[in-house]
Amino acid sequence: GTKVFKAENDKEYYRQQMDNARTTSNRLRTENQELKTETKELKKELGKMKDLFNSEQLEALRHHFPNISKAMEEGKDLLKQITRSRGFGMGM
Repeated sequence: GTKVFKAENDKEYYRQQMDNARTTSNRLRTENQELKTETKELKKELGKMKDLFNSEQLEALRHHFPNISKAMEEGKDLLKQITRSRGFGMGM
């Protein structure tokens, strides 16, 4: 009767293994789904942040650009004056 007992035990063992595998598989599938969802959410957030960042940056650039170009012009004029007064005559 030991063989029958062993066969029953084996059957039970394999059934448990299958159950475990199924449970693991389901858990992984769920985790994978959750990860996909989280990734989607993160990408959405990142996109929003990028849009926000870009519009703020553009606003800042628009706001500062005239000042920057004015400062550059003033800098060039100043440089011309200095080089002229020192007699370098670089002719910029």
